[in-house]
Amino acid sequence: MYTFESILDEIGGFGKFQLITELWIFSSFTLCSWSMMHMAFAGLVPDWYCVSSESEAIDEGLVLQLAKNASFHEENFQRCEAANGTACTDLRFLGPVMTVTEEWALVCNRNWIRSALISIQMGGILMGCFISGQLSDQFGRRRVLNGFTLSHAIVNIAAALTNSWQLFGVTRFLIGAALGGIITTAFPYGMEFLPLKWRPFTATVPFWGCGVAIFTGVAYFFPNWRHLHLALGILNIPCLIGYWQTPESIRWLAAKGKKQEAEAVLKKMADTNGRPLPPHAAELLDTSIKHQLIPKAEDDKIISYADLFKSWYLVKCTVVTCFFWWTMSLVVYGISFGVTSLAGNIYVNMLAMAVIEFPGLPLTFWLMNKFGRRKTALLYFALATISSLTSLCLILVGAADTKGGATRWLALLIRMLLSYAWSVIQTWGAELYPTVTRNISYGAVNTSARIGGILAPFIINLESGAVLTYCIITALTFLMTIAPFTLPETKGKVLRDHLTSNDETGEDHSVKRVPDMVKPIDAELSL
Repeated sequence: MYTFESILDEIGGFGKFQLITELWIFSSFTLCSWSMMHMAFAGLVPDWYCVSSESEAIDEGLVLQLAKNASFHEENFQRCEAANGTACTDLRFLGPVMTVTEEWALVCNRNWIRSALISIQMGGILMGCFISGQLSDQFGRRRVLNGFTLSHAIVNIAAALTNSWQLFGVTRFLIGAALGGIITTAFPYGMEFLPLKWRPFTATVPFWGCGVAIFTGVAYFFPNWRHLHLALGILNIPCLIGYWQTPESIRWLAAKGKKQEAEAVLKKMADTNGRPLPPHAAELLDTSIKHQLIPKAEDDKIISYADLFKSWYLVKCTVVTCFFWWTMSLVVYGISFGVTSLAGNIYVNMLAMAVIEFPGLPLTFWLMNKFGRRKTALLYFALATISSLTSLCLILVGAADTKGGATRWLALLIRMLLSYAWSVIQTWGAELYPTVTRNISYGAVNTSARIGGILAPFIINLESGAVLTYCIITALTFLMTIAPFTLPETKGKVLRDHLTSNDETGEDHSVKRVPDMVKPIDAELSL
């Protein structure tokens, strides 16, 4: 039988068209990491001191030298009261870095504002994830992705021009909404152009980590939060060229019955890859559109989150994948917030967190194609469980303290393993759902992940609550080790396009209605 995957292999597999398309799609995704990490820089608290009648003429260079003296720091430095005991009304910030903390003096009784700004951004991401899934399944991946990219550019430029922390908070919420929209749309969109063995590509190429690494270098040389927002807004504009360079998802077009547009995309793919378009491509599109197991009256129905619970199979996929994303976000972000001793310099910390995951991603790609999604996820979850249990035992028997090197490195190992597992779950989750609900399902799991990220600082505490923290991590990672057995393996399986199945396997049986299509697809393609 002919499938989209077999056609993609015939017209070049992962060829020039796929390479260009993936780079365009994920260019805006890469810049999202800048926005996500921006508050880590913008919320930084520079050295500061309170100006009083006795100290207002103090030389800043001298203050910086004195700040290294513990007694000066304790008695006179970064105090919220003036020398006469009254609340300080004039703060002086030191050093070349310009952050929002310095811009609006967000210290002392205004210290809570910095945390609030981060929560506001996370709330925006939550909203963007929630609405973008339904929008992209209804109106197409290309329009929604580029619409959020345009808004990402506009609100970043607007953020650089704000004159109060309240207005800045509004722009951070809108930036978060744009982030959620881009993150939710880009991954399924990019994957739908790829043949079988290359489907893990979008989850295992470190687009995000590369973005964070580049942002770290830019922030080092341009240490002004306004300049970073302007740069980010301007850099998003070239990404919009992808609207004309990158076509709509062929699978979405076929699922919506747009045969001519889908055939034009296939022709463009074949021409770009230097391959002829096989004559049975049109027959495949006819079959995909004609032989749907849903009533024709539902072709143009608005897909909603309720459709993720339309059958027991979909309920199971939704609950389990949301649990994966919630737990991984909780643990990964919680450990990221807690592990601060990699280096004393913020730029070194950010860079280390970005690049430390790079080495294992090619291995993850190979494991997924060799052994499948389920076994690869099981491996990473099991190793994370063992690492967490080891840390717990070391602390309980007194072999290591909560801040010791062994537990610190084991915490970092857990974070790495779950980051690799996240790449597996991204690919696996997208393959479990049909095209008509693929983006809305990605919106659902991203929403659950944002909730986990918001709760992370309150549940994962490596400093003062290490025993309870490792008990929680061990229990959650153990549950994730069991959960993969509830889901079907998708390695070597063609992607479904319609809500056609109520069975346990989730297979699309519509192809069985075409007896004259006898060309089989190799179900065990691997590298």
